[in-house]
Formats: sequence, structure tokens, C-alpha cells
Amino acid sequence: MKLTFLGTACGHPSSSRQHTAVLVKSESGTLLLDCGAEVNRFLKQQGLSVDAVDGVWLSHAHSDHVGNFSHWVQALWLQKRKRELAIYAPSGLVKILRKELENRLLFSELLGFSLQWHELAEGEALACGTLQLKGFATTHLNRLRERFLLDYPEVCFDCYGAILEGEGKRLAYSADMAKPDDLGKIWDQPVDELICEMAHFSPESLFQYLADKPLNKIWLIHHGDNWAEQESQLQNLAKKNRFTAEVKLAREGQSVTI
Repeated sequence: MKLTFLGTACGHPSSSRQHTAVLVKSESGTLLLDCGAEVNRFLKQQGLSVDAVDGVWLSHAHSDHVGNFSHWVQALWLQKRKRELAIYAPSGLVKILRKELENRLLFSELLGFSLQWHELAEGEALACGTLQLKGFATTHLNRLRERFLLDYPEVCFDCYGAILEGEGKRLAYSADMAKPDDLGKIWDQPVDELICEMAHFSPESLFQYLADKPLNKIWLIHHGDNWAEQESQLQNLAKKNRFTAEVKLAREGQSVTI
């Protein structure tokens, strides 16, 4: 299984990094985790064909996670993709994105390939090729929901992380969280590697939470530029807080095999 970090920045603008997108490529299936980066350019740089990606997991409605989705679909149309594309997203976000594509003049009758929409639900098993997927809800948008739901009932306030299983590996993707224990539902089995955001809580609190969890390695993404070159500092913080798994700071464009 191969990971390529297309975008590692959090929502704040960065002069050198793009927003969240991670490509998971395996013999079981190829899945894009969020679409905040300029996916078209990165896939071109990787030499991947227009039909290479089986599906995309869109965790929530923030632009730094879905902002390049319609642009990518347009590029797939212009490059004459033929294969069906699976889209995994919260039900409310599915409605929003389908309307967005229509408003961008990307009509289903025009595309030349079909979009297969899958609405996420807590713990429901899904598939991308033979890659097994399962969503877990995070509390990232709960405070916004409490404040704005009555005024904006059509908005989607759900956010889903993902558990991926394939090639004998178990990989978890945090999406955005309000607190580290949003990861509580992924530990029913050991996790080989965790792709985890680091924008909404301190690294100390994350390492303290993870200290006794069955995890081999963590890839830190979705962080500010202040952490971009601080891998050794983060590793020292992990040790100080009794987190003994391997700590890696994901870098823009980096590809790794797990």
C-alpha cells in the first residue's frame, strides 16, 4: 500500500503547501482522502492516468477538504474519463456537492462517466475496489452545529474519518477532529498506521491520548507552517508523553510504502 501526501496544510493559507489530500494506492483499490489540494496537477506529476483513482472520501464541507472537488471532476471530464467514480461523503454533503456540480455546468449527461454516490453512516462497511472502508464520526463541527443549525438547516455539519483495510494492512485517517478522543472508535483492532490532523489541539494532548493505543506509526498532517520542519521536536514531544510508536511529519508530495 502506498501513500502520497498531495496536501498537508491546515485551513490557514500557506506559501509553500496546499490543503488536505492524501492518495492511497494499493492492489485493492486507489482512494483519494479529501480534495483540498490541486489534485489535477499532483496526479499528472505522479503519471497516473485519468482512470487511476477508484474513489474519493470527502470528510466534511470545509473548503480546505472539498474545495478542489468540482475542479477535479471537470478535469476528469476534459480528459475523457470513462470509469465510474465512487464518492463517499456525509449525506448532507452529497446533496450540496451534487448541486454544486450542476451549478458548475458539470451535468451528469455531459460527463461521459458516472458518479456513484455513497452516503456515509457511522460504522457502515463500504468498499472501494476490494479495499474495505468504514467511517467514524468526529465532533469537529458539533459546536458550529449547535450555534447555526436552526438558521442554516440545509448545511451539513457532519464529519467522518475513515478506516481502510487492504493488503493485510489497517490504516486510519482522522479527518478533522475537535479532540484526540474522537479516534476512540478505531481501536477495536490494532492500527498499523494513522494519518492524523494536528490543527485543532496540541500535539502533547494527542500523544498523551495515543500513549497506550495499539498503533505502529503516525503520520501528522493538516498542521500550520510553524510545524512544517519540526519533526524531531514532535518526536521528542511524543517520547516525553510516553508515546512510543513511530512519529513522522508528512511532507508535501511525499510518497511512502506502508
